[in-house]
This record gives sequence, C-alpha cells and structure tokens, in this order.
Amino acid sequence: MNNQFFLRHADISHINVLTQVSPKAYLETFMKDLSIPYPENNLDTYFRSLASPEILFNKIIDPKRTVWLIEDTSNKIQSIIYST
Repeated sequence: MNNQFFLRHADISHINVLTQVSPKAYLETFMKDLSIPYPENNLDTYFRSLASPEILFNKIIDPKRTVWLIEDTSNKIQSIIYST
C-alpha cells in the first residue's frame, strides 16, 4: 500500500469539510496519541468553539495564520494543521 499524503493551504471553500475533520484531528492528536484527558461531556461545546464555520473562516482569512490540509492520493482531507 502506498501511503502518500499531500500538504496544501486551506481556503474558504474547505470550511464545510474542515468542520468535520478538525474535531477528528484534535481527538486523534491530543486525546488518543498524547493521552491528554478532556471531559467527554464538554467535547461537543469545545468542538463547536474550535471548529464552527465562523471560527474556521476567521482562521483561514487571518494573515498571521496558515491553515494546512493533509490530503491522501484520492484528494480526501485526512487532517488539518494550524500554524501562526
């Protein structure tokens, strides 16, 4: 199996898919891989504040930030990276 991934900038056309990918990326990175505890009953509220369309729009258009997408060879977005 060839596990190739591509990194590219996100733009506002990606907001809908990012609202789905962002919580998944958070869970995998911080809760599963790094074992950082976060109360399960607070996750929905946290994800709404982290990955709402408005929040993502503001992150994408902020000139001091870059939002990166990680895509697989079928152009499916697998993860998201924020940088400042």
